[in-house]
Amino acid sequence: MKSPTRAVLSATLALIAAFLLNTILADARSSYEFRRADAATKKACNALRSQLPFGRVTNQGLGPDYLVSVQTYYSQLQAKRFPACVAYPQNAQEVSTVVKAIKANNLQFAVKAGGHQFNNWSSSDGGVLIDLQRLTAKRFDDENKQVAYFEPGNRWRDVYSYFVPQGVTPVGGRLGGVGSGLALGGGLSYLSAEHGLVCDTFTALDVVLADGRIVKATADNEYKDLFKSLKGGGNRFGIVTGYHTKLVPVDKVYSGIVIYTQDQWDKVIKATSDFVSTNTDKKAAIITTVDSFGILPDPTTKLSSFIILFNVYNGADPGTTFDAFTKIPHVLDTRSTGDYIKAAEMVDIGTISQGGFYSNVVPLKVGSDREQTLVNNFKVWSKEHVGQYILATVDYQPIAKSITDASRAAGGNALGGPEGPYIFVNMLLAFDPNLAADKQEALRASWDKLTNSIPHDEDIPKFLNDAGFRQNILQSYEQYPLMQATSRKYDPTGLFVKNQPGPNFST
Repeated sequence: MKSPTRAVLSATLALIAAFLLNTILADARSSYEFRRADAATKKACNALRSQLPFGRVTNQGLGPDYLVSVQTYYSQLQAKRFPACVAYPQNAQEVSTVVKAIKANNLQFAVKAGGHQFNNWSSSDGGVLIDLQRLTAKRFDDENKQVAYFEPGNRWRDVYSYFVPQGVTPVGGRLGGVGSGLALGGGLSYLSAEHGLVCDTFTALDVVLADGRIVKATADNEYKDLFKSLKGGGNRFGIVTGYHTKLVPVDKVYSGIVIYTQDQWDKVIKATSDFVSTNTDKKAAIITTVDSFGILPDPTTKLSSFIILFNVYNGADPGTTFDAFTKIPHVLDTRSTGDYIKAAEMVDIGTISQGGFYSNVVPLKVGSDREQTLVNNFKVWSKEHVGQYILATVDYQPIAKSITDASRAAGGNALGGPEGPYIFVNMLLAFDPNLAADKQEALRASWDKLTNSIPHDEDIPKFLNDAGFRQNILQSYEQYPLMQATSRKYDPTGLFVKNQPGPNFST
């Protein structure tokens, strides 16, 4: 029988799910406000249909393929943008054909893999959407069986389901429903403390360039500058159609979540700071997410605000590694031993939309009181804005020294930065996507104020996967000059910079 606290928690989560479902259904019932594509784009879309096999291009309208592509985003703000047409290439050559057509006609475009991006960078309003969902091959690399090959249409659960039963796995995303684009933003994994960021495990990348050429970039061939720029630099250099990544052994994994009520927040934040500072066990990973729901009828209920601690240990028995967290009173503990696929599915939020999103990142060194100060400020913010948002969360993501050591041992990446430990704090705000524009902007402004309520450590790069469109992300990267030179070299007219949404970037 459920305890009273667990029953209340279940009811709370059910209420949240019902609200989100009603929001999504309300969007589905509303009329689609298609943006009228200009004549040149329509003409180019029709021409592209004749260049590709049947079914590879669908024009704007209410057809099922089109609606699935434009409505299946994590952020419903992206689902309010309607491309003139959607292209569904099935191999690198077809991606090349699409890119050549876009370049020849100077079209606006976007590229979508999993659609989990928080900013509007994988959607297009009136341009061409390149949906990579049909590039789903995965196998052991033809040349090296210790390397995985997979295409960008896979979600991480697809990749894990193929490799984990064979005793190995790529170092990939923490949520099974997230797509491969995570890797180009750097990518954090539950295995990062052992092996670095996801991008640090790249051995080669198959890339379609702005002129349509298809190249394989590695750390030591003629495209080594392109390779390094794509290791965390995002979508500004080409379209990756194939990932070749290191495989690592995996067996039983201890994983699950622990939930704490608000009266335990200070203890959990202190334990998190201590873990980041002192833990030396590379098999251990945590994420501490401080969460507040703004949609509950009783904002004084403790369970409207709580901490969800994600625990993963790459082994069957974590020993005493997580004891500091276990000793803190909690209302739910789901941790148990299973396979790595279970770890990636312990909370299936990777494919559930929670409304419109606004995200920032705060880079923090460990050892000050700023972690606690930020949480205190968050408590005030969440009470002041109750009823105006769906979910607000402050996620503490440790970057251990072993992560930065592994990055450097793998030849470095685009981010660079100082030696760990430090923390990437993801500030994530979800709200009703139908909220009036001025109210959305007011919420963003208040969230920016909260984000900047503590000093940031500017020598730490701003993590692309979590950063917001107003933050100067790539400019904070150690390899930004290399990235600029790479863009000029392979994309001299700036197709991937001027015609495609993405982080602020100038060459």
